Amino acid sequence: MKISIIGAGNTGFACAAHLVQKGYDVTVYTRDSEKAAYLDQKQITSGQFCSGVFSVSVTADLKAALKGTDLIIVCTWANAHHEIFEKVYAAVDCDVLIFNGNWGAYEAYQVRSRLYPESTTCIAEAGGMPYVASFSEKDRSLTVKGIKRTVTVAGVNGFLSDSLLVLLHSLYEDVHTTSSVLTTSLEAPNPIIHIPLSLFNLSRIEHHESFSLLTEGFSERASEYIQGIDRERAALADRLGVSYEGITEQLNGFWGTSYPTLSELFAGNPVYQNVKAPDSIHHRFIAEDLPYGIEPLVRLGSAVGVETPYSKALVDTFYLYLQKKEHQSVAFDTALLKKI
Repeated sequence: MKISIIGAGNTGFACAAHLVQKGYDVTVYTRDSEKAAYLDQKQITSGQFCSGVFSVSVTADLKAALKGTDLIIVCTWANAHHEIFEKVYAAVDCDVLIFNGNWGAYEAYQVRSRLYPESTTCIAEAGGMPYVASFSEKDRSLTVKGIKRTVTVAGVNGFLSDSLLVLLHSLYEDVHTTSSVLTTSLEAPNPIIHIPLSLFNLSRIEHHESFSLLTEGFSERASEYIQGIDRERAALADRLGVSYEGITEQLNGFWGTSYPTLSELFAGNPVYQNVKAPDSIHHRFIAEDLPYGIEPLVRLGSAVGVETPYSKALVDTFYLYLQKKEHQSVAFDTALLKKI
């Protein structure tokens, strides 16, 4: 099975290392030609949960990356999803898996339904990133700090191909399938945590203070605000007729733990104890999770008639603070929502 990974960052290389360990043929695509030349077929040292030395084909030629592929795994920021799907589907129509969903499957379906209206290939997304990892391009070193015990995945129209399911079960201890990609995007764990905590700590972030976001940057009031967004997401899921798991239960499920509160979970799980706060307003925790994690809740709520005051307050305050009048996000089509 040949697998093409779109995105040569932390998640892309963590996924590549994991796949190589399991014996899969992997090609990694990056838009950066210099990065591709520096990393192509070179030894990369991987530590902790994917320990060893591996090499993969790395290319800046998208057509070359997709040639003969059986599955495309998208590991980029959600901000780039629509552009990527336009380019990918212009070249090939095959199974697609999106890590860190954030409405990626919905956007992929938008593009595919226009270019291949009769297609029956699989479009799937995971409810969050399976890996906690850091990759150093300069040192060609990868550290996989954690692989989630449980990975939740859904396919457009509930369809997951047999080959994708076999792959997922070969990689992860517990693969939980849910019937709708609306569920996996609504349950995306990062935005509901990163955005309120970033907003409540913005002065520290802009002063480049080094601190743990989920412990030193966390409080009981912050936890209550996160629970408010959680209730909004649950209300959206109910209106759309799809399942939803609350954030505390979801995070416990990832790691097989049973902490009763977010405070205890963040303090007790080593993976969360050392999550560094953003070092600028351009960090992924803000630049991706705001437009593709929280703002879609407001837009979706407007489209289906669900009030989202907690989410809307975050979006309005953040954009006023950032002095942004125009911003990119997901455009929801109620007719399309019914089809997926």
